[in-house]
Amino acid sequence: SYLFNMPPESIEVSVHRQSVVHSMIRTRDGAVYAQLSPPDMTLPIIGALSDGNVVLENVVRPLDFTSLTLTFEKVDFDQFPLLESAYEVLEKGKSYPIAFNAANEVAVYEFLDGKIGFGDISRTVRKVLQSDFSMGAGSYEDILGIDSKARALAEEALSECH
Repeated sequence: SYLFNMPPESIEVSVHRQSVVHSMIRTRDGAVYAQLSPPDMTLPIIGALSDGNVVLENVVRPLDFTSLTLTFEKVDFDQFPLLESAYEVLEKGKSYPIAFNAANEVAVYEFLDGKIGFGDISRTVRKVLQSDFSMGAGSYEDILGIDSKARALAEEALSECH
């Protein structure tokens, strides 16, 4: 939404379990352009680390289109409960997306560490988003402060899960 100045209602989400299609853009004429590569994070990680200064060649194995099957499913919001919240924070704007990200990172870390259940992730993030994040972020320091506030609130919410 922010990177491409795209309103939330223009962002469509589909479930694509093969993880081959990493992004698609529909142009005004109706055509769709997609970025496809094997389900491997090597390319985006190397791309981010290289900062555009390294020529990337043969980073991932080529796709075999002869055995490729792509499926897309409508999102089940019960199965992906934070997606609805993600759209809400985009609508609210201000510092809500920062808080969403920070709370999600804290909760996911606790989940991966085996300290909370999967459902506790969305409960934690939603609890944090009940706080006021209507302030703007005019500087890097502002962002860090908002991030810290959201992380502290997430830790507090998670203490109830333990």
